[in-house]
Amino acid sequence: MKLLREYIGLLMSESTEPVKAVENVGGKEIISSTFSLPGGKIKVWENSPYAGGAHSIMDFVVDESQRGQGIGSQLIDAVIQEYPGEELSGQVSSLASLKVLFNKGFRPHGSSPSDFNELVEMFNNEGGSLNMRSS
Repeated sequence: MKLLREYIGLLMSESTEPVKAVENVGGKEIISSTFSLPGGKIKVWENSPYAGGAHSIMDFVVDESQRGQGIGSQLIDAVIQEYPGEELSGQVSSLASLKVLFNKGFRPHGSSPSDFNELVEMFNNEGGSLNMRSS
């Protein structure tokens, strides 16, 4: 019950200051940071074994009714400030998150499209999913 109350409190937190936690994932302890704003949240796993040691964006959600108001950009900015100069990775599955990450300097792992239209073409050719990395 205590963990449930902590989780609910975390979801209702409205600050770009990260809430740190230790998660057990596949028998490994991973430090996570969750950043929240009204209408959105983002969770990052530090030194993710699933991203080759890069910090991995695991949840990036902005309420549909809140999109287009800069919440996603603010959340990504908070993550970049928390991990300056460190590699960040995120698997995107929507055009909205693709655009936010592209505008913040993230590029597909292993390639560098010249513009957003080329990136959308890559996204569509990959079935609507791309791994994006910070530079």
